[in-house]
Amino acid sequence: MIEHRKKVGELLRRVRLGELPVREALLSFPDDMSDKSIMASYHALVHYEADEDLRNRDSLYAEEQDDYIEFLSYIMDRGEDLPENIIKSY
Repeated sequence: MIEHRKKVGELLRRVRLGELPVREALLSFPDDMSDKSIMASYHALVHYEADEDLRNRDSLYAEEQDDYIEFLSYIMDRGEDLPENIIKSY
């Protein structure tokens, strides 16, 4: 399970850095969707992609979303659980 979280952390980071399209990252997610942290990260990326037009119009919003994805990647890369409030929001 920790290996799956680390993979998700890497995918999130690569999306954040513009190295990987969101859709490709989503297709590369581990199949283990019983992990609530992985599931929440998946939905965060779906939300990130859905707001692409808004990010293009609002640089402050884009910065906040980028910081959020970076935060998630940091936690997942360490193999830790996402905070419960984040899991509940997705």
